[in-house]
This record gives sequence, structure tokens and C-alpha cells, in this order.
Amino acid sequence: MSLRRRGYLLEMDYELEDALDILHPALSDWVYRNDASAKRVLMDAYKSLSSVQRKALAKAVSKAFSRAHGGTTATLYRRMKPGQDTGRIGGRSLSAKVDRSAARHASFSVRDKDVLVHFGIPDTPLSSKAYGHEKEVILLPKASPRFIGWIGGAK
Repeated sequence: MSLRRRGYLLEMDYELEDALDILHPALSDWVYRNDASAKRVLMDAYKSLSSVQRKALAKAVSKAFSRAHGGTTATLYRRMKPGQDTGRIGGRSLSAKVDRSAARHASFSVRDKDVLVHFGIPDTPLSSKAYGHEKEVILLPKASPRFIGWIGGAK
């Protein structure tokens, strides 16, 4: 289904579609193949976007974020291992839901401006039927959401 028919008609629609086309291969590798090297490729692909494409992507992320979370800020979660730095999570994925099978999670206050790709943007691997139930977002490389606290397990 096209972005137009899903209510994502933006004045920069073509730039958004171009941006998503550029990000798609690396995003697919990260999501479907769990390929760690795809993270670097995705961040490089993001850096290669034109300023107009980045603006179109940011606008789509903001719209999807507001629809999914009811505003421009939301609490999102990441499974964390003991010793992992909660201050360095730019470029990583966070989830809108807590995975109850994991021993512990860090919770973060995330702004829409911190997000590179959101599960609410249609026709992306994060919104696919195979993966959309994960409700994940990928943060911008230099994002620094505020750490809120721990859920479960030892600190």
C-alpha cells in the first residue's frame, strides 16, 4: 500500500520515498537477518541523505511517533546486560513494549527528534507483518534520550 493511501501524503512525499528507498537495504538486513554490520551501513546511508530527504524523513517520523505515542515524547525500552552503558544508545533500537521474557530493561524518555526510523511509518521493515509486532524504533546516531530507570533484575 502506498504512503499516499495510508495518509502519509506530505509535500515532500517523493523525498520521503527516496529516503526510505536508500535506507531500506540496510534496514532490512538489520531487521530480518540480525546483521550487526548493517547498523553501520544504515547509519552511513542516513548520513548520505540530502537535507531535504532528512527533513521529509523527520516529518514522517514525527507524525508516526505522535500517532503511536500520543505526543512528541514517549517511554521506550531496551533489554540491557549488566555493565552496558545507558548513556550511549544512539543508533540502537528501542521498543515501545517491554519483553517480559528478558531479565531486565532500561527505560528511556525518547523524543520524536531522537528517532531515525519508527515502526509507525508504513512500508518499512519495522512496520512489516513479520516484525511490526515488536514496536521498535531506531535512534539517530547522536541521539541521547534521558535514562529513566531499570525494570527487573539487578542494576
